[in-house]
Amino acid sequence: MSETGRPKIFADPSVSISGGHYGELSAAHLSVATTRLLDLWAGALASEAPVLVAGNVRGWFVATLLSAAEAGKSLPEELGRALDLARDQRLDFLFFHCDAPIVDGLRRYDW
Repeated sequence: MSETGRPKIFADPSVSISGGHYGELSAAHLSVATTRLLDLWAGALASEAPVLVAGNVRGWFVATLLSAAEAGKSLPEELGRALDLARDQRLDFLFFHCDAPIVDGLRRYDW
């Protein structure tokens, strides 16, 4: 520990953590079938899913590394559109959850 009580690694200015940008989008922009796929992909090996997904109790973080075309046909259409929109805005991840905003121009599912 440093004199400030913080671990020494954080007191060293040469240590840095790279960052990124994420956006929030309502889970209402996803069909129930797509949310089930996100749950499945969150528990799968990265090589077994068309996109990287991390799930938590509130929703899913989905990486925007690949465009919908690059991810292939296994990517649901509404998810692909949302990821392409996020990539156009230079976001690295989308966090889909129920309290996030609904965006005009993307389909909304009532479930």
